[in-house]
Parts: sequence; C-alpha cells; structure tokens
Amino acid sequence: PVNPHRMALKAAGVAAGVLMGISAGVSGPYVVSAIETRHGSLTEAPMGEVIASFPSLFASGLKRAALGWKLQSELQRVKDDCENFPDVQQETLRGLLKKHNSCQYGKDYAFNTISTMDEFRQMVPISQYGSVQEYVDRMWTSQSSGLLTCSEVTAMAVPSDAVNYYIAPWTAATSWGFQFEGFFPLWANVFQSFPALEKSMQNVLRLYYPPQSKTAPSGPPTGNLVNSKSSVSGYLDLLPQAIPALISAKLSSDAETASYLQLLFALKDKSLGAIEAQYSSTVYHVMWTLENRWKDLVQDIRDGSCSAGHLKLTLFERESIRSALIPDPQRAKELQSIFESGFHCCDGFGGGQLARKVWPSLHCIVASDFEQKYVNRLRLRYCRGIPLHPSSYRSSFGQLGMPIGSNSSAAHPKYVLAPRSQLYEFVPMSSVYSDKTVLASELQEGKEYELVVSNDSGSWRRRTGDIVEHTGWMGKAPVISFKGRRELVLSHAGERITQRQIIDTMSELASTSQIPSLGEFTIYMDQSPERVGRYRAALEFENATKPGTAAALASLLDENLKRRSGNYAAARQAGKLECPIVDILESGGFERFRSFQASKVNLGNSKIPEISTAWTHVNFLRGLPLVQSSSIGT
Repeated sequence: PVNPHRMALKAAGVAAGVLMGISAGVSGPYVVSAIETRHGSLTEAPMGEVIASFPSLFASGLKRAALGWKLQSELQRVKDDCENFPDVQQETLRGLLKKHNSCQYGKDYAFNTISTMDEFRQMVPISQYGSVQEYVDRMWTSQSSGLLTCSEVTAMAVPSDAVNYYIAPWTAATSWGFQFEGFFPLWANVFQSFPALEKSMQNVLRLYYPPQSKTAPSGPPTGNLVNSKSSVSGYLDLLPQAIPALISAKLSSDAETASYLQLLFALKDKSLGAIEAQYSSTVYHVMWTLENRWKDLVQDIRDGSCSAGHLKLTLFERESIRSALIPDPQRAKELQSIFESGFHCCDGFGGGQLARKVWPSLHCIVASDFEQKYVNRLRLRYCRGIPLHPSSYRSSFGQLGMPIGSNSSAAHPKYVLAPRSQLYEFVPMSSVYSDKTVLASELQEGKEYELVVSNDSGSWRRRTGDIVEHTGWMGKAPVISFKGRRELVLSHAGERITQRQIIDTMSELASTSQIPSLGEFTIYMDQSPERVGRYRAALEFENATKPGTAAALASLLDENLKRRSGNYAAARQAGKLECPIVDILESGGFERFRSFQASKVNLGNSKIPEISTAWTHVNFLRGLPLVQSSSIGT
C-alpha cells in the first residue's frame, strides 16, 4: 500500500531540490562574479577561502538577485507614472484633499469643497514660511499633528541654509518618497549603467551621517535630515556596505570623527565597488580627511585598533569599534606604499588617481554637485577616471526628482520629477514676485521657474525657493535641472546678484593666471552704519599666495561683477556700493567653518555656501585668521 507520509517526504525532497536548484541558478552568477572580483579569476582563488565564504556569498547572491528584481519593478512603476503624469498628479490631489480635509488648515481653506486643480489654486493661497509660521510654531512646541496635516509627524527637518527660521514637518509619506521614488530608481539606474557592480556584490561606502540628536519640544526628532540615514532608513542594508551595521549606528556626532571611521573600514576593503553621498562635497571632504589623516588610518588598520588621539569617542565606543576590526598588516603596508608616493596640491595625488590606486575595482561615485565646483575638484585631485553618477534630487520638502537614463551627469544633473511624492506647480521667473503659477503641461523648454509643492507632510502650495530650468520630458513628466536658490542673492542697493552670477564670476576668475589654485570661497555683505555697503569675499588657496594678490583680486572681482550685472555697475557708479574686499584665509580656515556648520545642523552638510546671508556664518568668517586682505584694518 502507498505510504502517504513517505510520499509527502519525497514531494518535500523534490520541492527542496527544485528550490535549491533555482536558488543556485539565481545566486550562481553573483557568487562567481564576487570571487573573480576579489581574486582575479576562479582558478586563482584559494579553494579553502572559497569554500569557507561560500555560504555567505550564496546568501548574498540571493539577496542581490531579489534586490535587482525589486529595483527594476519600482523603476518600471515610476516610468509608467511618468507616462501618465497628469492623471497621477490629479490622483495625488484628490488623495491629499480627502486625507487632510479635517486638519486645521484643511478646515480653514475648505478642502472638502475642492475637487479640481483650478479650484485648489483659487481657494488655497501660495505659502511661504511666514504665512504658515503660526501653525508650524504650534507643531514645534506642543501639537505636531492635526494642524497642517492629519498624518503623524515623524520628524521636523531644518534645512542647512535656513537655521532657526525654516522648519519642514516629515511624515511616513516623506520617507516613502525618499525610498520608492529616490533610493530604488536611483540604484536601478546605477546598476543599469554599471552592470558589473551589481553582479560582483562589492561593498558600497554610503556617506550618510546620523543627524544631531535633538528633538522638538513636541517630541519628533529635528535637524538637517536630508543627508542622514533617517531619509533612507530600512533600505540601507539592501546594499552590502563597507561599514558594519553595528559601527554605522555608532558614528560620532563630530564631523571629522565620522569621516575617519567611514574611511577606516572602507580602506580595509580593497575591492570596494562604489561610493555614494547626496553631495559630491561630502565625498571631497572625506577624501581630504584621507589625505590629512592617512598615517593614523594606516596605523589603525595595521594594529586593528581605533587609537587616533583626535577622535571624539568614549572609551566604550573605541572598544566596540576595535572589536569589529581585525589587524591587517598586509593591507596597511600596501596603503602606506601608496600614500608615501606623495600628495600633490596642484596636480592631485598621482595625477588625481588616489581613489583608483586605493580601490582598484571602484566602478563609480554616486553624488551630485549642482554648482559643479566639487565635481571638478574630485576629478582633478582624487578621482580622475572614475565615473561620477548623479544622486537623487531631494530637499527638506521630500523627494523631488530622479536621475533616469544617460541624459544626466554629476556636474550637470537632470531630473524627472517624482510623480507621487509631490503635487507640483511652477512660478515663472519672469514673474517671480507674483503668486501666479503654471502647471507641468504649461511649461516651456529653456525657461526657468520656482518650484511650488504640496504634500502629505503639510506643505500646501509651498514656494520651495528652488529655481529649476525645464529641459524636456520623460513621457508626460517634466525633466528639469537645478539652477540655484531664490533666496541666495546679494543686494544692498537693489542690484540682486544671484548665486549663479557669483559662481560664474569666481569660475572665470579661477581660470585666469592671477588665481593660484583657488579652493573654497564665500561672499557676504559687509555693512556698518558709518559706511556704504560692500561685498566681502573670503577665499582660501591650495598654494601660497604672492603679496598683493588680495588687492588684485578685489579689483578683478569688481570689474567682473560690473560686466555681469548692469544693476551692480549702476550702484557702483552712483556711490551706493564700494569696491569689494577680498580676505585670503589661512589654510584650514574653511575646514573650521565646515565643522562649525556641521556642529549646528548635520554632518553630511559639507558644502561651503557661495553666498552667505546668515549672521552666524558672517561672524564666524570674520573671526578666522587671514594671510592677507585687500583692506587691512577696515
């Protein structure tokens, strides 16, 4: 007679065999690629090491295959939404109105009576921070939900360029946008561009820092969270990382310490596959830390320790990190040989090949630089020959855009707007002081607009201050490029010098023979009651400067601004502005300024602002030691 238990066991055995066969078929290519990446070829790989690591490689291969399927499915969903962008936006509007009609703002503006975009624009006013500050102040101090949004507020984000006057609530929908219209489409595009990176299962150095540990009085965490792990929480572990999860959670609130720990583990991994950060400035300053701290790093890798004296770590934290390190004298010797061949300030290490020498299998760096400044420095000084892929476009308002396809570069990124994260409107720059908006279908290619968004976290027809240029279409979704911030202007007598004009001016000056290797710079208004206003430029050079350089640069800066702006020239002629002052800072001045910024907001904010309007920034800059100034004593 047939034994049902035996038949069941046979069926289970067959099923298990089939599943194992499928798993092996799925995981196999990844395992082979990973072994070849680490050892050059299968025949050269030590058999004992391969056998010992096979279980973990097999599991990682299955995980990477699952991730690849998830990335492609989400990318396809986003592309389908782009094809139906107007319908998706109308669906987003209906969902927002229905969900939030019972919050205080929804009641104030009768959300339950609105059904179309035209009615929404007629009945709900354009808002800036001042017009909703009463609501936000109450959300900050006592009642985080029920005022601007019916959703639970999970965080209160503070942008790095607007400390103390600009707070953006976050909800679960904000995190959804970062993940499903940010992380997934971004890495699907990266893997399409670099298929060997996906197959090899190489580690990724992800430079996302913990935010400062602060909470609003009403309870939610606060700070500059855009470049922090909280914006992609839950998905970091999908990519194999160079830093163990235990150590990643212990990253210090000190900027230099965090960069050092990131490097300590990344340097141990010779087969590192990619580096990712929101901004290329973050990558640049981590590489700067490597150049200045390589002796300590090599020593710690050799000893399997974390003993560098400058690290701001408790004894317990040092022991926790040390327990995750294994002494590696061979890798330390290899790195020391690389570094001792010399760093060159002008030409970059070995012709800018530092990253390639340290990590021979590095496929790409994923980061963006809207002003191109740091991208150029990375290429010249540290990362020549390594492709730079743009990261996603996001802000404290949430996910805004995704780089999809090969029409974008890290220096000049183009983004398709995220279809479901926001409801979009646009203020034409030709009427930027008006509240009249246009919709996506009314955009004109080549024209510039200020981005206006509405979303689940309580931003209702909110002017973001981001100026974008419409460059084309993906399906029916707009493709845009970021041009600058509306608020970042210098204006004493109505001249309104923009961030873009400052960047172009300094780029032109840096290309002249009078400028010896210009490094960082920022420009601000220098005003006092007893004198006419003037611009003051703080500069730092990578080489020593000749006497008289500051005075010559002040004259060049003045002439260049006159040529670029008729309003500036008129103000100078009318005596409403004096000639700019140029201060040349001692080496390391801007590194101190960057640490000062990080101590106030978030470690990942490594960008030095081209225009500084915050009085705290100005006071700090005025206190830095100078090499020379075009107006000593004034």
